[in-house]
Amino acid sequence: MTNKGINETAYISCGVIVILLMLIPFANLYGLMKVEKTLKNEEARLEVLQKNVRMLTTSKKRLIKEKEEFSELLFQDRDIPDFLDDISQMSRNLNLNILDMKTKDFYIITPEEEDDGSQNKTEETVQEVLSALPIDIKVTGPFTSIVQLFDEIENYRQITNIKNIRIRNIKKYPTLECFFTIVIYSLKQQQMVQK
Repeated sequence: MTNKGINETAYISCGVIVILLMLIPFANLYGLMKVEKTLKNEEARLEVLQKNVRMLTTSKKRLIKEKEEFSELLFQDRDIPDFLDDISQMSRNLNLNILDMKTKDFYIITPEEEDDGSQNKTEETVQEVLSALPIDIKVTGPFTSIVQLFDEIENYRQITNIKNIRIRNIKKYPTLECFFTIVIYSLKQQQMVQK
């Protein structure tokens, strides 16, 4: 090989090396652009996640507030004796005689018992459940007084439900005998309530 051939080979080799050295920054730039694109995508994803966290935090606070407000409409254990006393006092004020008043055990309100027909059950662990306490009552008195008692119970400060109403005539008309069940509601620990 001649000097001319060696020089040409050296020039070509140097040109190739220079071209390769020039491509290295472009390759690095391409890699950097991919990393920047990935970073932008991850930043957008992070922003969406942060927005979701803010929404969930707001929802959680709202649910806690709603639970507190709802709990005020429900009976606490300490409220039950006062409620029974109030029923007795209302009855006396309306000239009704309470012949019998029996509380039963709390039971869990399940979706099957709701009026909307939904039967969605979840298998998740629930700390507190909506529970009902039936109170069977038997009174005697005039029809108007019985109706007024029902009205006062319905307007009670906490949620109540009157059901199983049976009114019958007894020998001392206009005095009637009335059997009914008042259901009061409370949040209870699931393990403390019968199903």
